[in-house]
Amino acid sequence: MGDDSKWARYGALGGIVFVVLVVASGAAGGNSQASDSPAKILKYLHDHQDGIKIAAFLSVLATVAIIWWAGSLWARLHHSGDRDFRLAVIALLGLLIGGAGNLTQTGITAALAIELNRVTANESKFFVVLSQAFGAGGSIGIAVLVFATSVATFRYHAFPTWVGWLGVVDGLAFLVGGYSIATTNSAIGGVGFAAFILWAIWLIATSVVMFRAKDEIPATA
Repeated sequence: MGDDSKWARYGALGGIVFVVLVVASGAAGGNSQASDSPAKILKYLHDHQDGIKIAAFLSVLATVAIIWWAGSLWARLHHSGDRDFRLAVIALLGLLIGGAGNLTQTGITAALAIELNRVTANESKFFVVLSQAFGAGGSIGIAVLVFATSVATFRYHAFPTWVGWLGVVDGLAFLVGGYSIATTNSAIGGVGFAAFILWAIWLIATSVVMFRAKDEIPATA
């Protein structure tokens, strides 16, 4: 097995590391909804101020892991049959949009925690809604990522068929959850959260498949 194949295999584990770090980030920072009242949001910020800072740092570390995973995905799609990298480029551009939205959302929330003593209840509400809007925009990018990978799965057998269908369902859920950019409705936010849970499962599945692949090349359609 060549060095490139070895790096691609171990880089694939970045998807699992990403999921672990994001779960830890969520546990550390707690949760607040944009639909909450200004007073409730401000109380949440005060109660979880230190946790939010830790969560933000863990989220940044998770970004490093997902980038390594993305490199392995790029190689997987190419070797499976995406010779001109069309689907690989679409997938990684989607991940880039998703990452930009997530990092901006994280940065806004972290800034609130750092400068909390200067923030009023109404201001805290505004910035939480703003951070949600960036996260919703990023979710559209993740939908593009899973859709492109699903197309590669159906056309080139890059992953097992069930992973492709999971990606289709997840992408549709992300599109619905993306409407959070225009509303603070908690039901829409719940769909977005469900989409993320499905994405975590999808990431773990793709990571395991790529890690177990060793130096074999998926059969092309």
